[in-house]
Amino acid sequence: MLSKINPMGESGRGHRYAVTAAWFVAGAVVGGVTLGAAAALFAVAWGALDLSSTAALGTGALLALAALAIGATYGFARGLMLLVGARASSPAALRRVLAGFEAWNERVRRAAIAMQFTVAAVATWLVWGPIAAMAVVLVECTAGLWAARAERVSTPSPSEPASTAGPTAPALTHVRGG
Repeated sequence: MLSKINPMGESGRGHRYAVTAAWFVAGAVVGGVTLGAAAALFAVAWGALDLSSTAALGTGALLALAALAIGATYGFARGLMLLVGARASSPAALRRVLAGFEAWNERVRRAAIAMQFTVAAVATWLVWGPIAAMAVVLVECTAGLWAARAERVSTPSPSEPASTAGPTAPALTHVRGG
């Protein structure tokens, strides 16, 4: 997405980059709020399970507000990522921006997986207790070790030619139809 919406591309399509970027950010916020609303409904339903407890309803409402805020913040931050390429005024400048993102690709992927594993373990603990959470962590660790082993096996050795090792930077090509 970052390589498709940029000042050069929008100009070529006869659009203004600022307007396109504003709509992209707005759409990302709406998407984040929608996700947060779904989580909020779950939180309210969870808080309403024990109707005799005002604390449970208050907790549900607080969780609902937190879910909406997190969803909106996530959407806003996701939308703002589009602005990273705003100053890329040439294909070479855009390649440099995208190469910078590519350099972070593996670290961000691993951090996202770790965060998902953490959320899964905490959610399991809250819903089913510590024994179930330990089982989830065991499964996650086993999957992580298996994936790391598979990655080591499939990683090309330094002696292999660069052409088989995969791309080092994203390609910026555009195919025009006739």
